[in-house]
Amino acid sequence: MNRIFTLIVLLGLAIHSGDVSAQSKVWSDIQESSARVAGLERVIIPNKFRMLELDTTGFLHQLRSAPEEFSQSVYNNPLIISLPMPDGGTQRFRVSEYSMMEPALQQKFPDIRTYNAQGIDDPSATAKLDWTGFGFHAMILSAHSESVWIDPYVRGNKTYYMSYKKSDLNPRTFMEHEPLVDESTQTGMTTSRVTGGPCVAGQIRSYRLAVACTGEYAVAVGGTNATLLHSAIVTSVNRVNGLYEKELSIRLVLIGNNNLIEYLDAATDPFTGNNVATTLINESQVVINANIGAANYDIGHTFCTGGGGLAQLASVCATNFKARGITGLPNPVGDAFDIDFVCHEIGHQFGSPHTFNAATGNCGGNGSTVSNAEPGSGSTIMGYAGICTSTNDLQLNSDPHFHAISYDLITNFSRTGGGASCGTLLNTGNNAPVVNAGSSFTIPINTAFTLTGSATDPDGDPLTYSWEQINVGGPFSNWNTPSGNAPIFRSFVPTSTPVRTFPRWFDIANNTTTIGEILPSYARTLSFRLTARDNRAGGGGVCYAETSVIVSGTTAFTVTSQNTATNWVANGTNTATIAWNVASTTGAPFNVANVDILFSADGGFTFPYTLVSNTPNDGTQIITIPSIPTIRGRVMVKSRGNIFFDVNTGFITITSSCSAEGAIVSPANTVNTTAGNAALNLGLSPQYSTPFSPAGSLEVTDPATSLAVYNSSTFACQLFSNQMRYDTYTFTPSITATYTFTLTGSFPTIMNLYNNSFVPDNPCSNFVRSNGTFNGVSVAIGTTVTQALIAGNTYTLVIGTFSATQPTLPAPYSVAVSSASPVGGVIYAGTAFYNNPGAGFSYTYIVVNNATGNIQGISATSNLTNSSTYPAGSYTVYGLSYSNSIGNLNTFIGGSFSNLTNSVFNNPSGFCANLSKNVVQVNIAAGPVPVRRLELSARRQDRKSLLTWITEEEQNTSLFLVQRSKNGNQFDERLGQVAASGNSQGIRTYQFTDERPLSGWNYYRIEAVDIDAARTFSNTVALQYDGAGNPVLVYPNPASNWVLVDQTIAQAGRMTWSVLDGKGAVVARGSKWVTNGPDRTQISLESLPAGVYILQYQVPGQQAAYVKVVKR
Repeated sequence: MNRIFTLIVLLGLAIHSGDVSAQSKVWSDIQESSARVAGLERVIIPNKFRMLELDTTGFLHQLRSAPEEFSQSVYNNPLIISLPMPDGGTQRFRVSEYSMMEPALQQKFPDIRTYNAQGIDDPSATAKLDWTGFGFHAMILSAHSESVWIDPYVRGNKTYYMSYKKSDLNPRTFMEHEPLVDESTQTGMTTSRVTGGPCVAGQIRSYRLAVACTGEYAVAVGGTNATLLHSAIVTSVNRVNGLYEKELSIRLVLIGNNNLIEYLDAATDPFTGNNVATTLINESQVVINANIGAANYDIGHTFCTGGGGLAQLASVCATNFKARGITGLPNPVGDAFDIDFVCHEIGHQFGSPHTFNAATGNCGGNGSTVSNAEPGSGSTIMGYAGICTSTNDLQLNSDPHFHAISYDLITNFSRTGGGASCGTLLNTGNNAPVVNAGSSFTIPINTAFTLTGSATDPDGDPLTYSWEQINVGGPFSNWNTPSGNAPIFRSFVPTSTPVRTFPRWFDIANNTTTIGEILPSYARTLSFRLTARDNRAGGGGVCYAETSVIVSGTTAFTVTSQNTATNWVANGTNTATIAWNVASTTGAPFNVANVDILFSADGGFTFPYTLVSNTPNDGTQIITIPSIPTIRGRVMVKSRGNIFFDVNTGFITITSSCSAEGAIVSPANTVNTTAGNAALNLGLSPQYSTPFSPAGSLEVTDPATSLAVYNSSTFACQLFSNQMRYDTYTFTPSITATYTFTLTGSFPTIMNLYNNSFVPDNPCSNFVRSNGTFNGVSVAIGTTVTQALIAGNTYTLVIGTFSATQPTLPAPYSVAVSSASPVGGVIYAGTAFYNNPGAGFSYTYIVVNNATGNIQGISATSNLTNSSTYPAGSYTVYGLSYSNSIGNLNTFIGGSFSNLTNSVFNNPSGFCANLSKNVVQVNIAAGPVPVRRLELSARRQDRKSLLTWITEEEQNTSLFLVQRSKNGNQFDERLGQVAASGNSQGIRTYQFTDERPLSGWNYYRIEAVDIDAARTFSNTVALQYDGAGNPVLVYPNPASNWVLVDQTIAQAGRMTWSVLDGKGAVVARGSKWVTNGPDRTQISLESLPAGVYILQYQVPGQQAAYVKVVKR
């Protein structure tokens, strides 16, 4: 019986404190209740976060030991810290300090510091860290997860912190405060693409930034004094740098007297336009010029609270326009302000218009035909994600990367355009990736395709990739009604693979459509770019290559069979016919004479099975039904020598007299180790499914979303603003039947059923049924949900509260599951289920040599530690479920893996077996790693280099090779070798002397080699000498009014020197005549303010040398 419950509309945000099992030395997990501090305000409120306490004394001690960026200490003596991740555990980062303030400004705020960080556990991760008057902040960008943020829990407390993901922020926060004003445009633009921008690497272009702020901004960020106000500005600019350095190799450095334009009081500041963008943008130029001087900065910007976003396009370095940029939100902190707004507006100042192609909502009238390369609202920094109406919003907020078109516009402007007339260059030593996008192809209309590229990085940095469509100049339109040159494929966050399928595999497998992804329906040329990023902290390397896809013809290449549910029976002789529409693709311009026919057992996500290879592209093929029991089979017909394909839309059920089930094996992580290592005892096991019934408890720490119930008037989902804390259960039904879910728990508890996945940002997406029914006046809440479900499909059950206060939490619950028509149905956790075949069957593991394709061995225990059977090489391990009636499987060892697969797929009655749905990759090196720890240090000894290294746990170590390099990249010079001890458990020390160091920098490293030729390398260290091999001394350092340079001059002539500030600007210079022999030069620092400087000096016959000098 239903109970009637009057609807109460409530608003609120949820807070979650993640459970964790790992803690670092300075971070510890706490309950949120322990962090409540009376009288302090929360300004960033994620829906879900990890609550942490920081040992500030210990952490600051770590940060203060950070080496300066680009120095050898970054590699020789790195600072490694651990940062807490939102889902538990920590990740390690290598940290270096960089100053985004000129020395004069750094002197005014000595306790405000900024840092770069490079991921160690995740090498693709880069981070920007800071310590300010508000405490610690971190922004972490990674190719393997969404962006992570660490911020103080409350403003004014430096002990308690939140670690959270960008998606944990409430997207409505962004939309409520989106100010939306037209931005200045640049005249003379056309509808043609601009020239591709240069690859960036090796140098950062550094610009002097002046940031003014209104008094209203100071109040909003808690800037009750100059230090706190400046702290908020530093955090925002530091995070902007995190994106601009990685994506564009551009850095912004706050000018030395920026404090003059940071206003604490709205009553006395010179601005009248805090809430009027068109007024404030003009005042920004006037105020910054008047206080800073037009010649003393390169780009200016003003922060406010009500002006929204407005910027002069391509205005950096332009005397009369370079401060025409403003950004304002009522709550001007965090991701919404720093990334979605400030990065966006500064992007305009660097020459990039908007990239969206929609004309609805706030996109209307704000687009540009020189850059409209993203369908709908766009999703990158220069798009309008979330503010172009639901018709065209690809997502609710921006992803932290620039589209390829924005990259072109900004890099061209900053390297060869107006933005190249100011700023300075800082050397990073980084190299750009080398990219190959592959050949162009011609495909039929409305046909899926895959683009495959490649890239290498000269420095060995881990690369991330993004394939993006780069057509511009087409008419503005909705994403799904393109015409002309309009974009049809959206941008996604860069990934770790240079392969992209159009549309996404998720949509192909589920027969769905993602907003911003639509196949080409008319003849046209699609232009694509593959961009590779090396994700180097402090100055990334980015390069690209382009290709095209020509769309031709009037008919799509489509599979025409098995597009409704199909049943096959495999017995070794039964056949089926695969049919497809050739669409005239055998001849020009497609030239596809043959196709491959592949099979998927997991609903179309992977196609590991080949039914027929290289068969004529004639539209029909008879295949032998494979013995691959599944209820989610799919068939792909794939062009051979081209990139297009199609997949049937109906599920294929294959039944067989063979009930073997390979399931999936676990753990499935790739194993990289050495021959005979204990890690090669893989410990695999098949993961068979067991039925389950959802049960748990709703807690105050659960995530929250908005309430959704069934509307009996509209026969659809009804959304309310009530806050619903929820648990989710993803499951798969065992049979096709009508299922009833019966809820036992506290009233009023909501139970909703969803097809596929539950989307917290849109609780009505994929909605199927609810125990709550809205009749237009009130909500009736029952205890059951009944719905017909299809075997093998994925569903999600959501159990949630009715509101923020009802029921009282914690609220335990349980759900009973039954089926009718027919009875006997159960549900399995996850997206697939695998039945244990039970008695009469065994399980073993097949090890395939990837180099030969032959079976290397078969192991019932997945133990590969026998180095004779499994020597160095690359292997793939498959699970195999098989009937005990099968004879000796060892007869397959040494033969082709295809011999086994043919028996498995084509002889179910005589050879009943089934391979696992996943595999494990194993890479075996030649032998044990020769040494666990290898650390190198170096010092000058007279005119020689004394190298000292320590080892720990040597294993069969043979010798150490001493290597030297002129540039730190290519170690092609071997100085000598030192015999190793062979085996040791403790710490051992070795030394080697370089008798003749090179002039300039000498880079050294040690290569350890064991008796099996396995190798490992030490860290790299460096020493510098003058032309005679003499050490050069610069002292005292830190210095007060002067420094001394002691060296030996080999060639008479004029010595020159310059002192550069943190931006690279020359602030002092001098020269003198020197003669052969010892020389001491005194260089004055008396006129310079305290800070960090670079001393550049050059003597006759030698390259310039650089030394960091600290002026006290």
